[in-house]
Amino acid sequence: MSPTLKRVLSVTAIILSGLALLLCAAGLIGVWASSGRVIAAGTRLITAAENAAAAFQTALGAVDNGLSRLGEDTQAIQEASAQLSQNISDKGLILVLLPPAREEKLVNTVTSIKETLSTAGQVLTSFMDTYQAIDSLPFINLPQPAPETLDTLTTQTDKLASDIKNLQTLIQAARDNSAGAAQKISDAVGSFNADISDARTEVQARSDQLAAAQAALASAKNSLPFWVYLGAVLATLLLVWVGYTQVLIIQLALAKYKSA
Repeated sequence: MSPTLKRVLSVTAIILSGLALLLCAAGLIGVWASSGRVIAAGTRLITAAENAAAAFQTALGAVDNGLSRLGEDTQAIQEASAQLSQNISDKGLILVLLPPAREEKLVNTVTSIKETLSTAGQVLTSFMDTYQAIDSLPFINLPQPAPETLDTLTTQTDKLASDIKNLQTLIQAARDNSAGAAQKISDAVGSFNADISDARTEVQARSDQLAAAQAALASAKNSLPFWVYLGAVLATLLLVWVGYTQVLIIQLALAKYKSA
């Protein structure tokens, strides 16, 4: 190989390695300059998910409170039906023990639960979108809440509304002095209470799942800086190694240039 060609190749190697060194230096600056921003952005994302989870947890609490009120109201109807069993012909007593206001209260409570679930659906959608985005990040593995949460609760609430309509029919039959109406009311209330219990069990199960998700989010937020800085350290080591190899190449190229 001619001396001129050796010098050209050596100079080319020096220039390319110099550019590589500049890129390594820029990469080092970029890695550490962006680490804080990545942590801040990740923290904001996780905090948004935590806020959505807290809002949904509040909605589940409101649903459970509504179901609890339904249980209390149906208990009052159960007690009233027991008193009516011996006085089914006393229409005045029937109106006192089973006034229309009691039925209206049941209807209003179920309507309130449905409205709460409707609002919770929007919160849940926002939460799941953010939650899955966080779960897709490296080094983060979050438990997945059951996706059918609201579908199950909505179905159970619709069943409760149907139970109330049936109860209204039976109460009206009692007001019309229908034989055996008191016992039918008692049986219907028993079935209604069983459905309420199922719905509350479902709410509790979903609440427990959400609590686990909230704990996982808190853990992810606490560990985020560690993983970001660990990634920055690994990237730094890699860039330093690459930079070191380029320095060796430059030294070798200079030696060849001088010897040409």
